[in-house]
Amino acid sequence: MPSYKRLEVHTKTTDFRAATRLVEEPELPKASANSVVVKNHYVGINATDVNVTDGAYTGSLPPPFGCGLDAVGVVLDVGEGVTDVKVGDAIAYRKLGAFAEYNEVDMAMVVKVGELKSNETVLVTAAAGGTGQFVVQLAKLAGNHVFCFSVRYIDVT
Repeated sequence: MPSYKRLEVHTKTTDFRAATRLVEEPELPKASANSVVVKNHYVGINATDVNVTDGAYTGSLPPPFGCGLDAVGVVLDVGEGVTDVKVGDAIAYRKLGAFAEYNEVDMAMVVKVGELKSNETVLVTAAAGGTGQFVVQLAKLAGNHVFCFSVRYIDVT
């Protein structure tokens, strides 16, 4: 059985390097009911990760515990009762402990990743933000008509 690596918090502090360590797990996780096993391709690294390592998001949960909050990957295994995704589907998810090569994730935290096609209309929320700017450009490069909006109302008349 192949092993895998994950990042865990072993000491609560805002010093990310001092708070975390790389751990090797002897076996891949298995999908239990209403969950999937994901092979991560990308993880979301954010400034707020220090809120995980210092305990602001984890409260009284004692170390060691997993680090990271979100990731994107491909489904390797599905548990009983899972009907929304299948093996091979690309998904995004939120889970404490996302910084791992593999993860078991409850389906309540899973979103299937859509496929970008051409000649469609794409709505981008928060298009002025860092991610939104990239989404607008990628959608345009794929040959789509892009609409953007913001929660701020500005009268341009």
